[in-house]
Amino acid sequence: MAAERASDPSTDDARFVLYSSLRGLGSAVFSPAALIVLGAGGVQNGWRWFPGLLLTGGLVLAAGLLLDFPRHTRFGTEGMTRVCALRRQRIPWSDTVAIERAPASTTDRIRSLREGNKRPIPSGGLVATGTGRRRWLLTDRAESTREYDALADLLAQQEAVTVLRAGRPRDENPPTTLYRRHR
Repeated sequence: MAAERASDPSTDDARFVLYSSLRGLGSAVFSPAALIVLGAGGVQNGWRWFPGLLLTGGLVLAAGLLLDFPRHTRFGTEGMTRVCALRRQRIPWSDTVAIERAPASTTDRIRSLREGNKRPIPSGGLVATGTGRRRWLLTDRAESTREYDALADLLAQQEAVTVLRAGRPRDENPPTTLYRRHR
């Protein structure tokens, strides 16, 4: 019954949705595919350890990303639903302790250093923290202030004690439905 409810979108009480960036989704597809192609090319004439390692690593990375990298996350009164390529994961508010900010991406840090730290390092996406060491990536890029305010309002209405520890995003962040590169 719970598995049916989790996979049935009609039972989802989504108030709003945060989307992952196209850059994150693209790298989640391209990185394992490149390792698989390199490894398969190397082992086509016989199994060798390094190409075999590339092939195996690419397959493991692909499986992990297809099962765990969220295309988007729906937020509702009952909890969050992470929609990945091969599964939907329902996370009730009672299982979460806090929603935090992920570190900035490496490309954002390099770009900030190249510009001489004239602009602050952009904040990363959102990560839900559960009890123990459980952590779930919700988005890979920072949301807009309107989306942040909607999340803060939703958490304020909940009976479960989920704390919003993520700092407020910059005002110029576009909504997650419109991620484009700004210069």
